[in-house]
Amino acid sequence: MVRRGPVGLALALVAIAVVLTWAELAIAALTVCLNETPDLASGLRAQFPASDATARWLLAFLTPLGVSAGPTPVCDVAAPARAMAVAGLAYVAGICILDLGNVPRLLSWPVVIGVAIVARVALLFVPGLLSSDIIDYATHGRVASLHAANPYVLTPSQFPSDPFANLGAWPTTVTVYGPLWTRVDTVLTGILANASLAEITFAYKLLATAADVVSACLIVWIVMRWGRLGVTRVAPVVAAAMWLWNPLVNVELIGNAHNEAVMLTLVLLAFALLTLALTGTARHWLWPAALLSLWLGALIKFVPLAIGAVVALVWLRRGAARGVRSVAALIVIMIIVSLIVAAPWLDSPAIAAPVVGLANGGQRFKDVWQDAPAAWLTVRVVPLLGVPDDPATLRMDVARLIVWSVTRALFLAYLIGEGWLLWRSARGPVDATLRSIATGSMRLLLLALLLYTSQVYAWYFLWPLPMACLLGPRNVWSRAVVVFGLTFLPAFYLREFAPYGVFEMPRYAELALAVLAATWLGARVVTARGQSRLRVMAAGPT
Repeated sequence: MVRRGPVGLALALVAIAVVLTWAELAIAALTVCLNETPDLASGLRAQFPASDATARWLLAFLTPLGVSAGPTPVCDVAAPARAMAVAGLAYVAGICILDLGNVPRLLSWPVVIGVAIVARVALLFVPGLLSSDIIDYATHGRVASLHAANPYVLTPSQFPSDPFANLGAWPTTVTVYGPLWTRVDTVLTGILANASLAEITFAYKLLATAADVVSACLIVWIVMRWGRLGVTRVAPVVAAAMWLWNPLVNVELIGNAHNEAVMLTLVLLAFALLTLALTGTARHWLWPAALLSLWLGALIKFVPLAIGAVVALVWLRRGAARGVRSVAALIVIMIIVSLIVAAPWLDSPAIAAPVVGLANGGQRFKDVWQDAPAAWLTVRVVPLLGVPDDPATLRMDVARLIVWSVTRALFLAYLIGEGWLLWRSARGPVDATLRSIATGSMRLLLLALLLYTSQVYAWYFLWPLPMACLLGPRNVWSRAVVVFGLTFLPAFYLREFAPYGVFEMPRYAELALAVLAATWLGARVVTARGQSRLRVMAAGPT
């Protein structure tokens, strides 16, 4: 006899998959109306006319989001945010159903992979981009490849004869990425020197999609190994869905092709090497190999340095470093790799600017919740301190200094506590060690976004997501990573197309905290009911 529970869950999963697919297609189709790259959109329309025609056809089914279809479609500025919110809700519901474990694998895997493929195809051939970063990658790459100049010193706009010179959002700014990514930009734009902007864009998107597929495979492999070791309780299909279905992954890595795609692949490769280091026979070289993988990721964008610090601390504490010589050899290798990668641009110390930006927490203030209390202090408190209003930004600068001093002091206190916890647990069993590295890295990156960085973009919440997928939705910090990312995504793009007041920016964090509190209480209730049933069963019939 077939149980109703699994059948009901299977039907619910299929229904949720349909809603999620509709939302992902909506996000892609809405870029016909709303995007940040209108010049590129016209090129993509000429390059992929079927994609543009399909998107315009889909707009007729998006009226609930605020779309008026027709020869000249009109889209409400909040439509993308609404579609992202629907996708986020469907994603959470789908993960919850999959995590119950009652859906047959013969159904769950095809549904997860099927939705992932549809979403990736739609966002790979998206008619417009929600971020112009790809264009900035290309313009800075051409500075190095076609003009043989240093992109850390000279800007694209300084080469007016180049048709790409004034494209993108930052034509008058030098590159802010690490030398490994600049190498990628240089090679790609050098190979495609005569390509159109649409062709170069598609090349970057193919690279990001390839990295995304590798990341998904690494997540499944690691989770399978960790499950046998007792590190995690998450099923491989759940971990895969946490990555493949996540709207943040699909929008930012496939749709916008941010360089986080390659960076996070290197992070996951490091975790795969760590798994082998703690379970295999050739352990002595796998720890340095994992750290080297993280170092390569940091040469794209500084983020993996944080994870590298966690791994290095545990490595040293466990005695796996094998003395000063091993540490010195690893440092020498990292220096040599860095010099080789950065060789063409070492003529200027400006290549270190990204690291300086890290120390400052960012180049500017953007979309951070701290600006809301800072704005309140600017009006209510700072004038009482005798701070003049000339220049006009002085009071806000003082208010920001007060707020950021508090949040960064809290972050520093957290770092001390995290280091102490890692040091204490580093010599534990294999499962506890891997779990502490993943949890510590995830917690560090999430709290850095909330307490330290002065500029936050939607794709930054991808940084801790690989560790969240490895530990699964039952881990409280994994849930925090997912929920903060999903609430910030629509808030960010709503502000991009319909700017709203600074006092509204913290709403995403308030919503995230409310959702996390509700899930915590729900988990407590479910656990209490389960324990009550077990006690009744143990007592037997009365």
